[in-house]
Amino acid sequence: MQQAMNKLLVAQAAKEASDKAVAIASAQLKEGQLDGFSTYVFGGCEQAGYPSYAGSARVDKVQSDKAWLDNGHYILFGDCTQKGSISEGDLVTFEGYLKNGCIHGLKLTK
Repeated sequence: MQQAMNKLLVAQAAKEASDKAVAIASAQLKEGQLDGFSTYVFGGCEQAGYPSYAGSARVDKVQSDKAWLDNGHYILFGDCTQKGSISEGDLVTFEGYLKNGCIHGLKLTK
């Protein structure tokens, strides 16, 4: 029983650390809104320790390798991103990771 409780406490601490990292990244993004829509580059499908980020949002603007979401984030994608065709106005669900204030999309669906 004690071992199970210890594992639960470790899992809760890891979740709190992840939630804190996401909150910090979101706050930094809102502090200095991203300028230059064309200057961000997809970091690849290896998450490499960056905090996971998932959710859904409406697409405000889209280019071939990125989209600006109505939640105030860019989502970047590349050849390894699982996605279909998306257009402005689409409601999308995404999974990825936060790096340099952007969501690097691993999966993006309508």
